Amino acid sequence: MIFSDTYTFHKRYSLLTQTELDEYSEMPWLYTPLVDTQYNPSTISTVTKQNLNKVLDWQYTMKSRDTIKNEYKRLGIIHTNENAIKSYVSRFDLSYDILRREKSHYIKGTNTKHLNDVWEKIENAVSVNERGPTGTRLRGMTHDQYGTANGITVVAKTYDLSSYNSSLLLELNDYSTRNKMHVGSQLTICPDKVIYDMDLKYPRIISGMKQYEKTAFKEMTGEDMMMNKIKPSFYQGVKRHLFGFDRYNLLTSEQSNYIIDNIYQSIGRPSADFKINLQYVFSSDGTLVDIICSRICYDKFEHCEEDRTFVKDEVDLRETTIVYAEYTETGLSYKT
Repeated sequence: MIFSDTYTFHKRYSLLTQTELDEYSEMPWLYTPLVDTQYNPSTISTVTKQNLNKVLDWQYTMKSRDTIKNEYKRLGIIHTNENAIKSYVSRFDLSYDILRREKSHYIKGTNTKHLNDVWEKIENAVSVNERGPTGTRLRGMTHDQYGTANGITVVAKTYDLSSYNSSLLLELNDYSTRNKMHVGSQLTICPDKVIYDMDLKYPRIISGMKQYEKTAFKEMTGEDMMMNKIKPSFYQGVKRHLFGFDRYNLLTSEQSNYIIDNIYQSIGRPSADFKINLQYVFSSDGTLVDIICSRICYDKFEHCEEDRTFVKDEVDLRETTIVYAEYTETGLSYKT
C-alpha cells in the first residue's frame, strides 16, 4: 500500500507480452502529501509535489467562470510491487470549452508550454464535437517520475483520429461511440504516444424490463421492475465486454483467453469476482505498442474481488450472459 489507505488499486498486465507490468494506486488529492504531510507516501520530493500541484491546484483568474471541485481531484501513482514510483497521473474534471477562455493562463500556470504540439493535437481530436459546458472535458494529465506533465487526457463524445493512420484506433473509437452505455473512452495524447482508455462500465442492477419504452415506465408494476431485477457480477460484465471485443477483432482469442485463464486465475481464489479495464497504447505514427489490462482490485474503497456464490444448483452463474435493454438509439451494443 503506497498511500495511507487503499482507495483505488490496480495490477497491470501487458496483453502483447502476456506479463505483469506494475501496479497503479490512486487517492483523492486532499488526502495525499501534496496537501497534507501526514499522509503517505512521504518519499515524494518537494520539487515533485510542486510540479504536480501546478496542475492539481490550478485556479481560474476569474473564479466565476466555473467551479473547480477539489473533491474530484485525485493523484495516481504507477509503481512497482515494492512501491518504487515510476510515474504519476493527475485526475480532475474541467470543461475544456470554458478552459479555452483562459488557455494561455492555464498553459503558463501548469507549466505545460513544452506540450504545445500535444495541445494542438488535442484541439484537432476534439474539434468534431459541439462546443459548450456539456462538451469536451479535460480529465487529467500524465507525469514523469519528477511530476513534470508529459501527456494530456480528455473525454469527448467522439474523436477525430484520422491523422494517426491506424485502423485499430479508428475501430476503437467507432466501437466506443456506439457503446456509450458500456464504454467511457478517454484519450491521452503524449509527444510520443497515444493512449485510448476504454474506461469499461459495469452494470450493478438490471431491471426486469425486457424492452425499453419510455411510456412503459408509468405502466410497469413493481414486480416487473424490481422483483425480476438481477445484480450481475463484475465477472459477467468482463465476459460481456470480451464478447464485444472479440466480435470486432479488438482483441484476439489468445488475448481474451489470457485475461480469463491467467489474469483472473492470478487472484488465487476460485470464487473471487473479477473486474478489468483496457488501455490501448499507440506510437505517434499509429503503431500498436501495447494493450494494458488493469485488474481492478479496489475501486473507490470497494473491494472488487470479493468471494461470490457463483455456483447455484450446479450452474455456474459466471457463464450466464447478462442481457439488458438499451434506452438510447445510439447505445446499440453491436452493429446491425
